[in-house]
Amino acid sequence: MEKETIDDFIRFVDYHHFPETSMTVACITLHCGFSVIGYSSCVDPKEFSEQLGRMWAFQDARDKVSEFVAYNRSEEAYTKALSDNK
Repeated sequence: MEKETIDDFIRFVDYHHFPETSMTVACITLHCGFSVIGYSSCVDPKEFSEQLGRMWAFQDARDKVSEFVAYNRSEEAYTKALSDNK
């Protein structure tokens, strides 16, 4: 079996840019239905780029997904080790 990548867990992504701000939010929804939110913002709203806002918000959310996946894999290994020692 091939190893899954973080992107394999992602079902879809929604983005929202709050009008008159430089705040962008990315909501990653995983195949299991769990959602993770990432944010991006720039100091000067005049320099706001929707493309960059989405990129950084997605990266922020994806980093959080990575943490959840790492935790889940660690928990699975720990549970397996416990059951193997019985």
